[in-house]
Amino acid sequence: MRTLLVAAVAAALFGSGPRVNARHSPDGRWLLYQTNPGGAGSIGADGMPLWARHTDGGKAILVEPQVLGWPDFVQRCGDGFVVSAGLDRYVSARKHVDLVRPPAWRPVDVSHDARYSWFSAACSSDGRWIAATRTANREEGRFDSAERSIWLLASDGSSRRLLAGTPDRSDEAPRWSADGRFVTYYEHATHTNARVLAYTVDVRSGRRYGPLATLQDGIGYYGHQTFRGLPLLGKTIAVDPGHNGANWAHPAEINRLVDAGGFRKACDTTGASTNDGYSEATYNFDVATRLTRILRREGARVVLTRTSNEGVGPCIDERAAIGNRAHADAAISIHADGGPPGGRGFEVIYKPQAPASRTLALAVRQAFAAITGEPYSTYVGRDGLDVRTDLGGLNLSVVPKVLIETANMRNATDARRLESAAYRQREAVALARGLEAFLS
Repeated sequence: MRTLLVAAVAAALFGSGPRVNARHSPDGRWLLYQTNPGGAGSIGADGMPLWARHTDGGKAILVEPQVLGWPDFVQRCGDGFVVSAGLDRYVSARKHVDLVRPPAWRPVDVSHDARYSWFSAACSSDGRWIAATRTANREEGRFDSAERSIWLLASDGSSRRLLAGTPDRSDEAPRWSADGRFVTYYEHATHTNARVLAYTVDVRSGRRYGPLATLQDGIGYYGHQTFRGLPLLGKTIAVDPGHNGANWAHPAEINRLVDAGGFRKACDTTGASTNDGYSEATYNFDVATRLTRILRREGARVVLTRTSNEGVGPCIDERAAIGNRAHADAAISIHADGGPPGGRGFEVIYKPQAPASRTLALAVRQAFAAITGEPYSTYVGRDGLDVRTDLGGLNLSVVPKVLIETANMRNATDARRLESAAYRQREAVALARGLEAFLS
């Protein structure tokens, strides 16, 4: 009898069983953790109790009696957490989405519909909205999935609406962009081992972009599918290949003056070329195309300022506007310089008083130098960096943006490198790694 009493007191104070999956609350004052009273070993998916305890000590609070494992079923939301909870081990059997907050940690049901199962909830950065997966209630009894959809739930429980639901498909695993504008999710056939497509949807307009990438689902457990992580999933990147292939044939159009950020400047220029006649416009577009393929494979939504090398422009003001309208997380303008034949090397340019752009420049510089082996420019800038106020494409950008002069096309050594397709692929990989480092 005494043993049972001690066990009951310990459970009330600390939660029974070993503690697992511990996380601090956003304010750092509480510890949220699960306990494994039965010693469940099946991927922690058996529905373990969720507890909260103040970091100064005191009695533990039982938040939810049964919650599946982190991070798919417990994630931060505002000053608390959003939890997918329910008294069954299967995600498709009577799950609901609760919002739990300190100090009471009393669950508030924000899904409000017991006819369906709700799980894998993700919270927007401002804590106002929750994107959650919905499916029909059913006892699966095996590793499987069913038709699923993504819903947008108000965190105060006041409203909900369908965000993504493809008939006869599974839409699940929502993730928010940093600015709270887009939700990225996976779509696949309603069974395991299916081809998976990644999409992004604008939560304001409902417009869907994609597919961003194709991949395979991973191991399923208790009706929940896992997916291989994509480092740039949910990110938007603007890629700006400098100049255009037909600029030279339209002098009046490219010499037209446009706003360059408080002063007027020519719409565009023809760009440089190697002594062999390999044009900068062609080079820029090739590297940009290679970079775009890599970024999309990594889950990014990519917007290009031009999609061919046979046109004119766009003007420098429109190039900046394309990235701004897309709410890009980062933007990069790809160029090669036409400097003195005796000089070589690359530089990354950003506008002054733009801390995020400087951080992006540092990330791109480090990756580009390490992967390509190209030295810093010997004739312009300093240590591979330059700050300029005369470039309209940078001045007018309201998103983090840099311009890279990848080499000197007038230098014989640099020109040989730029004319190599294998080297251009290395450059694209380097730029992708720099963008990924900035956005991670």
